[in-house]
Amino acid sequence: MLLIERIARLAIDRKRKKAYGEGEKKLKHLVLEAVAKPVSLFIWVYGIYIVLTPLFVHFQQPDGTNLVYTVARKAADLGAAVALFWFIFKLVSVVDFQLKKWAASTDSTIDDILAPLFGKTLRVFIVIIGGILIIQNLTGVKIGPLLASLGIGGIAVALAAKDSIANFFGTLTILFDKPFQLGERVI
Repeated sequence: MLLIERIARLAIDRKRKKAYGEGEKKLKHLVLEAVAKPVSLFIWVYGIYIVLTPLFVHFQQPDGTNLVYTVARKAADLGAAVALFWFIFKLVSVVDFQLKKWAASTDSTIDDILAPLFGKTLRVFIVIIGGILIIQNLTGVKIGPLLASLGIGGIAVALAAKDSIANFFGTLTILFDKPFQLGERVI
């Protein structure tokens, strides 16, 4: 397990250094940087699970249940889910890189504000979805009905705060239409 993890990490580090040596941070370097640590976590979690699997037979109860096996399997699945969401979270840096490159190529300064905002919003969304799915895996509680009830509560809040929401969408319209640049005086 340790050998496999070290070989995988060494291969990723070599490719990452080679991609970084070719010039400024490129997409390949960012992807390899995003995958390095989550792959190590994934290998460690499932490596420990596979190594301990033969021991689980000794904890089987007379009725056929095996609590230790069930807990170990859930822990391995949880570790894999954390590694997956960690990878996706770190992969947002690729989207950030592309958006910043695009924003730098345009004349508008508002794009320079929107590019980091989009990356941060995407990261928050990934953390929320990851947290929901991990909680669902840990507890076994179905999150769908809970989210549906939050949707109904969201409608009530939206109706109560319709002026604030209208101002928010008005702001987005101004940002996307770009009728003026950052620093210009509006009368």
